[in-house]
Amino acid sequence: MTKFERTQVWFTAVQTAIFLCTLSAAIYLGVGQNRINQQLLEMNFIPSVEVVLENHQLMFRNSGKDNVWLCGQRFGAFPPLLEPEPTIMVVGATSASMDSAAFEQFVMTHVPPDTEKESRTPCTLYIRAADGKYYDINNTILVRSKESAKDVRLLQHSITLRRTWPPTK
Repeated sequence: MTKFERTQVWFTAVQTAIFLCTLSAAIYLGVGQNRINQQLLEMNFIPSVEVVLENHQLMFRNSGKDNVWLCGQRFGAFPPLLEPEPTIMVVGATSASMDSAAFEQFVMTHVPPDTEKESRTPCTLYIRAADGKYYDINNTILVRSKESAKDVRLLQHSITLRRTWPPTK
């Protein structure tokens, strides 16, 4: 084999290696871009449920594009309260989480009266979307007590969605 032929073989090997590296990088980027596009597409179908405090009662409002089913809720370190049959929440509808007396009792257990104390309690909703996927919606309830007066409000109005479902009973 002449020196020219050896140079040609060497250049061909280098060219093939560069081609394989470029091809593998293109495949890697293509798969990553496909995953990003899939997540962007799913964002159009993520449910939107707001947790609001009205008249000392927690209310859940469906502000999304599709109906959702309320499967349960969880406050603080208590076990999840799962509904035997999920409750449908149509678009724009508001649903109460618990009555005023039960919510007041929940507040009193976290912050006793006549104390200056603050309590931050996580509130989680378990919902099922119209596409059959399950989501957790997390909020934080802030309860402040100042000498026999309680100030109850939602600390975090924005929601966080995760697919960690279904929880065990």
